[in-house]
Amino acid sequence: MLKALKRWAKQNEKGTNDIQIGLSINPDNPDDVLYTKIIKGLINVKVTFKQVIDSENDMLGKEEMARPFIQSSILKFAEEYNEKPESIFVVIYCLNVNATLKSDVRLHLYAKGSPIRPVLFEEIFQNGE
Repeated sequence: MLKALKRWAKQNEKGTNDIQIGLSINPDNPDDVLYTKIIKGLINVKVTFKQVIDSENDMLGKEEMARPFIQSSILKFAEEYNEKPESIFVVIYCLNVNATLKSDVRLHLYAKGSPIRPVLFEEIFQNGE
């Protein structure tokens, strides 16, 4: 994810802390994860997983591996906060303008557009159940 944040920051002439990646469940198809490129918290552009990883082919099947973890986490967060799954959004962002380390990347949980709390990577990628 850091590579995508850095790449999009460069393409948009912004700092890496100005770019975020949103993860949510498609309200029309709950089995589908939506990816959103967010610029300075305002401009939302739907992107594909292949655009996030900057590859026309996901030959390693990273999206298929990640999807169940993301879906189950969003469903768990929705239940935990008594929200509809489609109102839950996890935002991936960098702490500083020139982020270079994976440890600079953070996640935050939103419901209905309002921030709820920070999220740990381990909360997303626990067991896919």
